[in-house]
This record gives sequence, C-alpha cells and structure tokens, in this order.
Amino acid sequence: MRTLRNRWTLVLALCSLLGSGLVGATACTGVNVGTSDTGDVALDSDAATQCEIVAGNSGQGGGDSSLIPTDGSFGGGSWLQVGAEGGIVDSGPVSGLTFTSFPFTGTGDFNGMWGLGWTGGPGGLDVLFSMHAGGISGFFVLDGLTAPADSSFSGDWRINWFNSSGKNPGNESNVQFG
Repeated sequence: MRTLRNRWTLVLALCSLLGSGLVGATACTGVNVGTSDTGDVALDSDAATQCEIVAGNSGQGGGDSSLIPTDGSFGGGSWLQVGAEGGIVDSGPVSGLTFTSFPFTGTGDFNGMWGLGWTGGPGGLDVLFSMHAGGISGFFVLDGLTAPADSSFSGDWRINWFNSSGKNPGNESNVQFG
C-alpha cells in the first residue's frame, strides 16, 4: 500500500556532457536550512552542486512540483519522473540511457543510500534530487553527470534541515529527481 510517508520519486533532465564535481560543500539557501549543504546528497563521487530548502511538499503524485526552485541551475528545461519507492516509473530513454533501477534505503531515517542503473549510453544528465520531511523540501542539483555505457551510480543522502519547530525532522516522505 502506498503512503505519502514512504513515497520517493525520481526525475531526470536532459543535458549536455559537462564535467561536474565539487571541491567543498556549499551551504544550502532557503528556509529552515539548519546545517544542510551540497554534500548532503551525492551520487558516486559527485556531490550536489547547488541546494535550496523550501517550505512545502515537493513530491510528484501528491506533492507540489511547482515548488521546484526556478533560480540558478534549478530552472529552465523539463524534468522527467523516472522512479518512485525504489522502482522505475518511466525508464526513458533520456540522453541515450534507458533506466533500469532506482535502489533506495533509509525510509523514515535521517540518512540512507540511493542509486540509479541504466543501459545504453554513454550519456550526460543533470539530476535534481528533492526530499520532503517535516513540512520542508530540500532540492539538490547534481549538474552534468557523465554516465558511462551500461552502468550505474550509487550514493547517499542526509536530512540536515529543520522543521518549523527548529528540530531535524528525520522522517522523509518523498523524493524526486529531475
């Protein structure tokens, strides 16, 4: 049975082949940021390049996807929902990749692991990973990932923002990546 509490959504964007990577973590912008920074979401050795924390539920299929920030590298272009609750929703293809898996762990926790598998390629993509917890959504952009042919990425995530009571909510309810 699907519940909003355990819904995870993944969304992809088309992009050109650009190099990515971050030398040091950069603090997130927005509301109730706490200690959130770009290092809170990573895929393989690539940490997020930008992050923003906003009030509201970001999740598709029950959330408000209009909350996706439109400033900086968040805006412009269309996002494709690829996976939810550990499974593929739309396999693509995107940038020559057909997505085969979206493993996710840590439901109900402060942190966990996630990943993305595909066939085809190589290809390039931008990833927008957003998570809802405690009435707040965190958006994390991973810019210009280079995806080798027939492979996968794995990474981790953490919730370091605060809810309206000034405490770490530690109970995510959905994720989208785009």
